[in-house]
Amino acid sequence: SGQRSTKPGIIVLGNSGVGKSFICNLLIGKDEFESGYEAGGVTTLSSSYPFSRGQSEYTIWNVPGLIEANQESINRNKQEIERAFEKSPYAHVIFVFSETSGRLQHDDIIAFNALNEAYQFPEDSVLFVFNNIPSNRPSGYDEKFKFMLWKMLGSFKSAVENMFFIENIEAENKERVQEQSKVLWKLIEKSKAGHQQQQRDIMLDVDQIKKMKQELRDLERTMADEISQFELEKERTKMGYENALKKIEGETDAAQSRLAELKRTAEIKTAAPLRMDGTMANVAECCYHYHAKLFVLEKDKMENIAKENERHRAAYEQITAAFLNDLKSLMQGARQTESGQCFK
Repeated sequence: SGQRSTKPGIIVLGNSGVGKSFICNLLIGKDEFESGYEAGGVTTLSSSYPFSRGQSEYTIWNVPGLIEANQESINRNKQEIERAFEKSPYAHVIFVFSETSGRLQHDDIIAFNALNEAYQFPEDSVLFVFNNIPSNRPSGYDEKFKFMLWKMLGSFKSAVENMFFIENIEAENKERVQEQSKVLWKLIEKSKAGHQQQQRDIMLDVDQIKKMKQELRDLERTMADEISQFELEKERTKMGYENALKKIEGETDAAQSRLAELKRTAEIKTAAPLRMDGTMANVAECCYHYHAKLFVLEKDKMENIAKENERHRAAYEQITAAFLNDLKSLMQGARQTESGQCFK
């Protein structure tokens, strides 16, 4: 029917093959949509499914991807996407991204920008899902993709920071599937369904796609250089810390040895009874107090070295922890970069 739904919608967007049907089934809790990478699993028509979760009711939409090899297919997909938003104008928007050989897919960036220009999605209604990522990915993989996505989009800070990464999991692994579903639902419930009103036509044609891909390749090279510079600076900071730590540890060991020696000297008076006249006894007493004072001074020195050691350790931990914040700060400057201007 042509009636609009009064239930909040969940409209799952993304290009063909990124796993939109899988995400829909993950949220519903059963295999309602045909999923997979075989030909029959590619969505070509928008389809919806109403369901309940607790006291809330939703209509979830699985729509075709936008990017295709020919203009006729792109135009068909535009109509199917517009139909979903017409039927569920009050909705959460989930955009599914994918990767190949550790790289963002340029088609995903182009598709999202084209749809966002048409609908101007309220930022708090948008969720980003990175699907089917390797479970054995290297350290920093997630943050690298967040940084690159932020630079390429130039907006949607919250969606980028809260991006949900789904590892490649087998459908038979029910426990893992349920775990992923719970996490995704928490993100949906924290977001707000927005009024998704189309502001302009979805503008995209085959010739534009070629030009945009080249612009993204150029931007990607620039970002790779920036990330390399951050990594080099981080390594230099780490080496500086490690050298300072070795020096401090050496000074600490020397101070501890000196402290132990002074302690033994200061205890001579009680360790062996004095057998001397009054003058010698006074000298011995003075020596005792002198060494006792040295003991206190050396003890204070060692404590100060220990504090300095801890200060250097804390500084390095802060620098290491701030590395990702540095990336986020750099992201904030990306709002007016080439990426933000490419699609406007």
